[in-house]
Amino acid sequence: MAKKPTYPAITTEIEASKILGELENLKLKLEHQQVELNQSVNKLVIEANKQAEIVTGEFAEKFNALKDYARKNKQQLTQQGTVRSVTWATGTLGWRNTPAGISIPRSSKDVALIIERLLAAKKMKFLRRKWELNIEAMETSPTEAAAIDGINIRAASETIYIKFRNGDEIKQKIKLKTPSTTDVNDAE
Repeated sequence: MAKKPTYPAITTEIEASKILGELENLKLKLEHQQVELNQSVNKLVIEANKQAEIVTGEFAEKFNALKDYARKNKQQLTQQGTVRSVTWATGTLGWRNTPAGISIPRSSKDVALIIERLLAAKKMKFLRRKWELNIEAMETSPTEAAAIDGINIRAASETIYIKFRNGDEIKQKIKLKTPSTTDVNDAE
């Protein structure tokens, strides 16, 4: 059903000219209202950002204090490494370890380049029969593998996390020392 017009029909050129002038005034009024709205929103955003900056700073300070406490008291909190987290009434504090490993590019072009480099360096143990990268072999000889351009040793890391009562979780990864051959072998 079509909506019935609420404004009377224009019957003369004078009325049309008058309406055109009124439309321009209404358009200017709408633009002015939009400018006022944008200014009000900008003021609210600026104020909200200031308040958020204060809260973010306080959050970061408290999170760093908790992280420092967790690092200094890890043995006690994990009962000499027998548990990975400690749960209090206010939430959970825990640790996740990521072993050292090999990092290679995922694009087929980069993998093809690495395969060519391995062939040129006669590192056949790092290749499988169907000419794919042998990550396991690289992990047993990480220094030798990292000598090939494009292959990097990924450092072991530890992630400290906190979990709030509502289930939200915050994590921060901490890079550990550069892995040695024994680190990689121990991780297996």
